[in-house]
Amino acid sequence: MLTGGAQAVTPAGVGYSLLSAAAYSLVTLTTRRMPADGVAVWGFAGGAACLLPLAAAGGLLPAGHAVVSVLLLGYLAAVPTALAYGLFFAGLRVVGGTTAAVLSLLEPLVAAVIGVVLLGERLSAVQVGGAAVLGCALAWLAGRELRDARS
Repeated sequence: MLTGGAQAVTPAGVGYSLLSAAAYSLVTLTTRRMPADGVAVWGFAGGAACLLPLAAAGGLLPAGHAVVSVLLLGYLAAVPTALAYGLFFAGLRVVGGTTAAVLSLLEPLVAAVIGVVLLGERLSAVQVGGAAVLGCALAWLAGRELRDARS
């Protein structure tokens, strides 16, 4: 039995996860040689265009404190989204696609560490094991990148 609010694994969920992973891999590999700013701008503009009608229909647009909401949305769009992805795409030109994809896995690892340190969350043995495997993979890839750079 699953605990802690976890949901059962379904074939549809696994399929969507695999589709998401394939799409992310495709973006990572195809954008290595494209201008980072163009990819990020068009990707986020397209995403916003697709989501805005759904947000409007669902009543999710800022109400009440509109100025504060718009400023916060602007910050979220500029810094943790556009800047972060722009740097990610720029980094793709420097490291290999595999290394970039594995490095991007640091995001959930850092989030887990922040959860433990700042929020007092506890990690399961499986999560600690996954973090250790990810750390080993990153160390191995970093060593390989350094060796390739010296050659």
